[in-house]
Amino acid sequence: KKAFSVFGEVKTLRFRSISVESTPISSFDKKLLKKAAIIQNKLSDEKKSVNAYIVFENKDSVAKALSLNNTVLLGRHIVVDTVGKKEHTDKDANSRTLFVGNLPFKCDEEELREFFEKGMQEQKTRNGLKNQETMVQSVRLIRTKDTQRGKGIGYVVLTVNVIIVSN
Repeated sequence: KKAFSVFGEVKTLRFRSISVESTPISSFDKKLLKKAAIIQNKLSDEKKSVNAYIVFENKDSVAKALSLNNTVLLGRHIVVDTVGKKEHTDKDANSRTLFVGNLPFKCDEEELREFFEKGMQEQKTRNGLKNQETMVQSVRLIRTKDTQRGKGIGYVVLTVNVIIVSN
């Protein structure tokens, strides 16, 4: 809340996609079990990221808050976006998106981002390029709805089109 209140008064702040410890009871309402786990502070350490929804008092604050997209907050890259219909301004995003499979279920978005950043920078160095700008625009891991554990697959969106050549 502190990071976003600099753009205007925050009306509400809600957290979603919180990872909780699994429970052997499966016949109960899963939403109720999740609420109980959160109240009892039985959170899982397997997923370090959550989704937060912020509603500002003033519409102008939203545009200002978008400047925090892809910045680091509390040691993690954050995605800041608006809710609702969007115009697709990024026409070539599909050509820059990599599907990544066979990931460990405990894989973290920051680990995957760091792996690709390091690999892309090494590739640039081998090819004689010196530009050190970030190569990864975003990372998204696919998770189970109930426990928020990874499914072993994800997507990495690069900032530029890259042709990978193996020797």
